[in-house]
Amino acid sequence: MLVALLVFVVSLGASPTWAADPAGAPAPAAGLSHCAADERVVFSCATTSGGKHISVCATTDWGRVTYRFGRIGSIERTSPVSGDPQQVVSARLTWARGWEDSLRFPGDDGVTYRVVHAVGSGIDGDSNNYAGVKVEKGDKELAFVRCVGSTATGEGLEQAADHVRPATP
Repeated sequence: MLVALLVFVVSLGASPTWAADPAGAPAPAAGLSHCAADERVVFSCATTSGGKHISVCATTDWGRVTYRFGRIGSIERTSPVSGDPQQVVSARLTWARGWEDSLRFPGDDGVTYRVVHAVGSGIDGDSNNYAGVKVEKGDKELAFVRCVGSTATGEGLEQAADHVRPATP
């Protein structure tokens, strides 16, 4: 009984990340994403930017995939407005000790919102774990809003790759 209780308490305290178990990762608790009850939570995290959250949501049939940013209950940005998954581009960057998955969403005036999640280590052994949204225009990074603790919940960006446009080499 004590062991079961201890496992339960440890499980509650853990920060689930879909990188470790994309198929079995739970959706965030109610109120911790911008996704509606009838949508898939592909990616969601609290950010280091004043209580704001990043969410990537999809309909159960993947007919709509959207990026949403802002405080819970007060979305500041949705992209693409149409939710057309063909406007979203997926990519995976790999290196010897890790990878980065991303989904790029269109914005206004050539700005894009690239939701990223990376796991790995650098040549020097330092951690290259990060998650968040990179605001970009052309090849220039305008901002990087990071997730708190470099973790995110949801099904995972790699799950969306089969339902959006792949990046062209």
